[in-house]
Amino acid sequence: LQRTRLSSIISAARLVTDRLTFIGALEDLVFNTTAKQLLRERNQLQRSLVSELWAFGEAYELGHDDKSLRHLLNAHVALLGRDAIAEEVVDINGEASLPDLMLYRQFPRAKDQFERLVIELKRPSAKIGRKEIDQIEEYSFTVSRDPRFDKARTKWRFVVLSGDLTDFAEEKAAQSDREWGHIVRKDGLDVFVAR
Repeated sequence: LQRTRLSSIISAARLVTDRLTFIGALEDLVFNTTAKQLLRERNQLQRSLVSELWAFGEAYELGHDDKSLRHLLNAHVALLGRDAIAEEVVDINGEASLPDLMLYRQFPRAKDQFERLVIELKRPSAKIGRKEIDQIEEYSFTVSRDPRFDKARTKWRFVVLSGDLTDFAEEKAAQSDREWGHIVRKDGLDVFVAR
């Protein structure tokens, strides 16, 4: 109290209170049976999380949301100081994909080291299963195979997120050689399922 101004203490307390309120409301929306049936993925859940990115980690900033892989690549190369990509970027199946969120952070000790977090949100009433895992893996395999996505200085993390998992997803999430939910590890690229 002698080294900190009262206004700073009040500000910190308000921040903690606001975040706890958000977490409580989010928990109710995701796990309350009635609420999760009504919650819409893109225009409710995603909009709420875009305003509260700290839920994914304090260090992350919004790269973009609801944009194609081409936009993801252009946001990525802009941070690396390279020119934008003119042509469309298609996923490993030859389709234009639309990841929900792309967050990024730059490591403070190494100005040229980056991390990208690509998040695919599913409505809380939808269980993550084979289809959802295939979708997030397709994003990761596309980045892995496309040399325009830097992998030397950039770590890529892909996460599919929902309120529950199918038995198939539970089995994929329980790998003996890594933490729960970590389903793919490949040369600076990781894929996770989370609830």
